Amino acid sequence: MNSYKGTILRNMTWLAGSQAIVKLMGYIVIVLLARTLGDEGLGQHAFIFAFASIAFIACDMGLNHLMIRDVSRDHTKAQLYFENIFTMKILLALASLLLTYILSLFLEKEPVVVRSLWVVAIIQVMYVFAFFITHLFNSFNRMEIDAKAAVLEKIAIMCFGLYFLLTTKSLFYFVLGLSFAAVVKVLYLVIIATEKVRFRLSFDFGIWKEMLSASYPFFLTSVFVFLYFRVDTVMLYLMKGDEVTGWYNSAYRLLDLLSIIPGILVVAIFPSMSKLYKEDISLLQKLFERTFRYLLMLVLPIVFGTFVLADRFINTIYGDSFSGGTLALQVLIWSQIFVFVNYLMGFLLNSIDKQMYFTKVTGAAALANIVLNIMLIPKYSFVGAAFSTVVAELLIFLLLRKYVGEFLVKVRLTRPIIKSFIASLAMSVVVYQLIDLAIWYVVPIGAATYVLILVLLKLEKEDRELIAEGRRHL
Repeated sequence: MNSYKGTILRNMTWLAGSQAIVKLMGYIVIVLLARTLGDEGLGQHAFIFAFASIAFIACDMGLNHLMIRDVSRDHTKAQLYFENIFTMKILLALASLLLTYILSLFLEKEPVVVRSLWVVAIIQVMYVFAFFITHLFNSFNRMEIDAKAAVLEKIAIMCFGLYFLLTTKSLFYFVLGLSFAAVVKVLYLVIIATEKVRFRLSFDFGIWKEMLSASYPFFLTSVFVFLYFRVDTVMLYLMKGDEVTGWYNSAYRLLDLLSIIPGILVVAIFPSMSKLYKEDISLLQKLFERTFRYLLMLVLPIVFGTFVLADRFINTIYGDSFSGGTLALQVLIWSQIFVFVNYLMGFLLNSIDKQMYFTKVTGAAALANIVLNIMLIPKYSFVGAAFSTVVAELLIFLLLRKYVGEFLVKVRLTRPIIKSFIASLAMSVVVYQLIDLAIWYVVPIGAATYVLILVLLKLEKEDRELIAEGRRHL
């Protein structure tokens, strides 16, 4: 178990550091974009990236996750998987690029939006190969490669993207700057990848068929996830326009910062979960239970605090023109309770070869989200889109909880989680009483209040052990 702890801790260290930097730098760019181009500009930016992501959805085919799962178990398969998947990715990327161009011809939007979409499509091509290479290194538990590449790209974005944005105040030139940053990232990864594999094409159709047969559950999951996370932005933009989409995404982007927490932890432990499934089920159960509990203990105070301070967050960060984002944030924030643990349960099913069940869950949620958006956006606008997201996440939670209980361990609301709920509720009351103070004071006071109340409620033995272990690694 100690070897797994060391691997997970090393992965988390790299991921935590890089993700914190990447998310913060990325969010700074989004805030500057919003303050420079306004709510309409932010709405257009959100739309073109969401639209392009959906158009490129077939480029994944579930092959990246398949490579992590199989190569992490047998490193000798790396070259075989790499050259065959690399060849398929080239063909899929070219087809997706053509599809994006054809679809753009039917968009009745401003020329700047269409031209910007073409540039973003080229960026997506580069991302296809960047993600592919980072997944290769992840299968070797080399998370630092992904971390370094992500930081390098954000530095390039801060240089190229912000320069074009602030000097031209144009969405088109801004995304052009982003394309330069994507080139920097891909070049770095290609150079590093030569340490592990050789870049060559392979047209072994027998292997392709075998890989695609094994990866299609991952692919379907990716399709449903992309639709789930992107379709609301596209539908909102087409139904309600730039401004409303900008309000909605001002809240959504804030929640992107929160995804650092479950993202780091789950991605870091995924290779170990996959390996433990073959070696020690009892350790896998213990790892899952503890991770589930601590994710909820982290997210509950964040949700309660954000609900109370939503107006302060939106106005402080984006300005008064984005006041419409307050209500969106107050609704969307409740989805995070489910998002945090859904990350874990979904990846767990993938790691124990039950990915088809995760696929069914994400498919049901994507369908529910689309139907709810169609029903609610015309009448309730961005609030309807936000409510649809919360309901869909709740559906995912209920279904994943059912399957995880069947295949590994029952998911229960333990005493520490109930204590966290009580502490979060009490913290929100304190925060509300201090709401007129500067937000820089209210947030740390709220966090300290939460921890203090947890201590007063008495932490469980395992909780104290984890905190002590964390302190030793600081």
